[in-house]
Amino acid sequence: MLASVDDPAGAGARRAGLDAARADSDALLGNTLRSLAADGHLGHLLDYQAHRGQPEHRDTGAAWVARHGLDVSPEQVILTSGGQHAMAVLLGSLAGPGDTLLCEALTYPSVKALADFFRFDLVGVALDERGMIPEAFDEACQTYRPKALFSMPSLHNPTGAHMLEDRRRTAAAIARRHRVRTVEDDIYGFLVEDGHAPLVSHAPELGFYFLSLSKAMAPGLRVSYVAVPRDQVAAVTAAVHATAYMTAPLMAEIAMRWIGDGTGARMVESYRREAIARQALTREALRGFTYTAHPAGFHGILTLPEPWTPGTFVAELRQRGVVLSPASAFAADGTAPPFVRLCLSCTRDRAELARALRIVADLASEPPQAHLAVV
Repeated sequence: MLASVDDPAGAGARRAGLDAARADSDALLGNTLRSLAADGHLGHLLDYQAHRGQPEHRDTGAAWVARHGLDVSPEQVILTSGGQHAMAVLLGSLAGPGDTLLCEALTYPSVKALADFFRFDLVGVALDERGMIPEAFDEACQTYRPKALFSMPSLHNPTGAHMLEDRRRTAAAIARRHRVRTVEDDIYGFLVEDGHAPLVSHAPELGFYFLSLSKAMAPGLRVSYVAVPRDQVAAVTAAVHATAYMTAPLMAEIAMRWIGDGTGARMVESYRREAIARQALTREALRGFTYTAHPAGFHGILTLPEPWTPGTFVAELRQRGVVLSPASAFAADGTAPPFVRLCLSCTRDRAELARALRIVADLASEPPQAHLAVV
């Protein structure tokens, strides 16, 4: 397969990929492990630990969360084994069989999978280029009386929509009025240099917030920091105990050291620069088509010219060696607009991205009649 410009899980950075953005990870990890070995007394990193994480690791988590605009006590921070685990722990704690969970009408595919797993009803809320529409959220709260909302207000996946401060305040006020607990996924917020305060900061008594180091640092660093209201610490900790017992202490220790010595911040800045460069390259390659993305995002959506359909387009692209996903992969209720999502961090370098984009643009310029037999 020549190239990929998508990854339904949004995990493009898992490849040794972003070569221009990622420092020599082998050397970086080697240096950290040698430093750990030189310190001695490593046995405690192989022992059972507190379910919610060691105090020093939670201190680091609170500091990292604060960098993203949310001030919480370390006592409110719980470590999980990556963002996927954080989602399962939080959603499983807040909703159960027969309950209603709201999310953006287009959402991260794992939310759909978790809804099936926990057997709660998933209802999509309309969104536009600025994220979830508050009026639609208010109407959904009145109609469905949901247990919780799952939202990605910063660099929404798949659309790249970024919710501005006024809309965040309005959405938080609606959640407060209807007493709807809010799970905020801020996994891509680090890419926005002048980002807004988290949505949950405007209704902290209802807010469950998490970010992961998989996109900001390294995919194999399975550490996520979860911030919850004080009265929910015990319940979420119990969910961690039930699902993973604890986050791997060695991973948490590496994360603490990288955050403490500035390595994490340098990684964030390099990824941000690379994302901006790749978005510029993509906009140029897709000039003349309807392509929508945040200037610093890892994702973008290409609205297909008629009479192309996403399924036919994706199938034909796969035959040409390029993989991406149709909007249906992200549709909460099965109703999907006519677009495909591109994940710009999947390719090894910009040259491979440029080759894949040429294939996408060439196909979009062709009439689909010759490819209608492809399903």
